[in-house]
Amino acid sequence: MRLLDFGRPAITRVAICSGGGGPDLMQAVEAGADVYLTGETSHGAATLARDAGINVIFAGHYATETLGPRALAKHIEDTFGIPAAFIESPTGL
Repeated sequence: MRLLDFGRPAITRVAICSGGGGPDLMQAVEAGADVYLTGETSHGAATLARDAGINVIFAGHYATETLGPRALAKHIEDTFGIPAAFIESPTGL
């Protein structure tokens, strides 16, 4: 995980994009986000974050893309009583 601390210390609005969300950083800026959480990005997005004054957290591509399937498995179990399992298969990225 990596933090680019370019924004305000007080966080009131968070934008999230799983996986490789660097290209969508401008949407977070336009929405007034204080911090943008994504998996991975590019040099250009890091520069935009600095220029726009927004904090960015790069939490890893795999880590950010497993949140949805985990939540869906729990929802299926809770709603329908059907056993569901998330099979962990980390890539190290």
